[in-house]
Amino acid sequence: MKNRLGGFNREEKTEYNLPKATTKQLNQIRKRLKEERKVRMLKVVALTAILFMGLVYVFLQSAKGITELLTY
Repeated sequence: MKNRLGGFNREEKTEYNLPKATTKQLNQIRKRLKEERKVRMLKVVALTAILFMGLVYVFLQSAKGITELLTY
């Protein structure tokens, strides 16, 4: 399996050409990522709460219907 197309060479090192960033730029990136993470977490919590309330509502309605069927 040495002569396969698109193979992987362990001796070849991957080189990255990343730009240099100043401390100010890194702080701006850190602040932006924190804000994005906070907004994403707020969305997740809100969606979870809405879904939970919906499930509770459906459960209460079905329990109400079941009790009506049993008492009828």
